[in-house]
Amino acid sequence: MSKELGEHKIWIIPEWMKEFRDHIESGCGGQTAEQLMNNHTATFFNNPILCELIGMCSAKVSLLERLHKEGFIPKLERKK
Repeated sequence: MSKELGEHKIWIIPEWMKEFRDHIESGCGGQTAEQLMNNHTATFFNNPILCELIGMCSAKVSLLERLHKEGFIPKLERKK
């Protein structure tokens, strides 16, 4: 999910992905997945460590999105 803001879309963790939040954010230096996925200013020249964290988070999110799209992660049915 995303919302437009200026040039970049703001990434918001989808509801179905929230159960994996701890896995996504493990090893991310205390930053949330949203903070890392929405960081469009860090470069390897001005902050290489942050770039590594962003890449790690992005890879986890991408893998989960592909697994969900292929049906390996079932859609959650919320009990009311």
